[in-house]
Amino acid sequence: MLTDTQVKRYIDGAGANCPYCGEPNPMGGPVEIEGKLAVQEMSCASCQARWNDIFARFNAVDVDRVNAEEVAPPDTVNGSPREYLVRWEIDTEAVTPHEAAARALAVQRDGDPANTATIFEVTDKVTGMVTTVDLATETDPYETH
Repeated sequence: MLTDTQVKRYIDGAGANCPYCGEPNPMGGPVEIEGKLAVQEMSCASCQARWNDIFARFNAVDVDRVNAEEVAPPDTVNGSPREYLVRWEIDTEAVTPHEAAARALAVQRDGDPANTATIFEVTDKVTGMVTTVDLATETDPYETH
């Protein structure tokens, strides 16, 4: 079974390497469309591992608009907001669960730019796509100027 770390490394690497052994150029079978999702069985010749790549349809564009940067990102399709689930985690020491939650809230709200409460896991509730966002190091690739 793939671990979260293996999946993240595979997705971040655009699927160029086997998520199990890291060898380049996994092989893909035919793509099957299932509603808003497309599923492609993948395999690795080196370690014989098999897994499914899952793609989500989030937009459609004219054929002549092939530049991916011109395609509207999922959060701005049709100019409408989308629903996301945002998670934030922190390791903290406390005597009770309530105290731990209060300490986490204090870190989130302290306004100190040096605090480390900047990494969020964001799940698109339509496609299920999970993105890890580090607000301390990343700019918003979907922001329009």
